[in-house]
Amino acid sequence: MPFQTAGSVILHFPGHENYRNYYRELDIDRAVALTRYTVDGVEYTRETFVSFADNVVMMRITRVYAFLKSPAGRMILRRPFPFLAVAATPQILSRKN
Repeated sequence: MPFQTAGSVILHFPGHENYRNYYRELDIDRAVALTRYTVDGVEYTRETFVSFADNVVMMRITRVYAFLKSPAGRMILRRPFPFLAVAATPQILSRKN
């Protein structure tokens, strides 16, 4: 069903309330939203890609210093219709309604 809400994605990483160098960018031609910020000298990047033709929304969260312990965080997806969430790494739980 086109034009239904994609829902709300809520991300929470403890300690990230004290961020610096916040930057956002929206590239309509590529359908990519970019968010970048720094916490305790570590740069975090969130890229979100949407493809209507493929019926998919993808999000990638990365940081500059890969040797650091993965930050514990929480992701909540609120959507009024059934959805499928698939994780690229085993540290993230997948859910299917």
